[in-house]
Amino acid sequence: GIFVAMGWSGQWSSTVSGEFREGALHVAGGIPDLHIQLRPGEEIRGPKILIGCYTGELSSGSNRLRQLIRTHFTPLLAGKHFEPIITYDHWWNIDVHFDETLLRRLADAAADLGQEYFLLDAGWYVGSNGPLNFSGGVGNWEEVDQNKFPSGLGSFANYVRSKGLQFGLWFEPERVARGTLLANRHPDWVLWPPANTRQDPERSPHWGLLDYSRPEVQEWVRNMLDTYIRELDIRYIRYDFNISPLPFWNEKDTDDRRGITQIRHIEGFYQLIDWIREHHPATVLEGCASGGRRSRSRHQNSQRA
Repeated sequence: GIFVAMGWSGQWSSTVSGEFREGALHVAGGIPDLHIQLRPGEEIRGPKILIGCYTGELSSGSNRLRQLIRTHFTPLLAGKHFEPIITYDHWWNIDVHFDETLLRRLADAAADLGQEYFLLDAGWYVGSNGPLNFSGGVGNWEEVDQNKFPSGLGSFANYVRSKGLQFGLWFEPERVARGTLLANRHPDWVLWPPANTRQDPERSPHWGLLDYSRPEVQEWVRNMLDTYIRELDIRYIRYDFNISPLPFWNEKDTDDRRGITQIRHIEGFYQLIDWIREHHPATVLEGCASGGRRSRSRHQNSQRA
């Protein structure tokens, strides 16, 4: 058998076909609709491709792939191979309807159950209690909801650790809601949907995409996450992504540079992730991405990474 994987956190597609009479296997894939005229001295980064073969049963190939991923691709955690962690997440059935008093009770229960990590999920920042739920406040990362945490987020993190649990926190840095601190201070950093396309379900009028192709954006996100990790001793970050970026990228591209916005965005994303892993090797970094995807298109039957 054969296994094929494409390492790219943007839009990608792949096709595997066989010519049995010729004994040939054809594998093709990449970024769809890519059309870029590179400028002098310019380089771009593309997907990494993994192709492996095995003999025996399907389970044998599956186990070999798992072993390969674990030993060669999975980042170490504090210098050791990553082991599955036991995490309590308050989101299910509680949503954003919590305060510090309730969360402390939940931390007590999580400790009694033998959990290892306590994740403070979405809704800890200002703007998460409106009609848009947690999504209404994405972009208010520098403004903790004092009504929910009157003693401060640091005090709650300390309480979690006092119960023998590691503290985790949820972020969604790439999506920006209108009216938030980030949107108001740096509107030029955000790719907003054009007025004539705001009825497109892929581009809600409420949110824009933070442009990770800009070095100043990468620096801002890096400093923001770094501050929280250091001050709260965060050992688990759930990095979420609940927006379809492809229409925003396509809107910025010109005809002779189709795909460049996506590539520069993903390059910036990878630089951020690599920096966090290098400077905070004891922090678990989970790519949630709305259940697993990072980009999608209603007009293409594409896979999501």
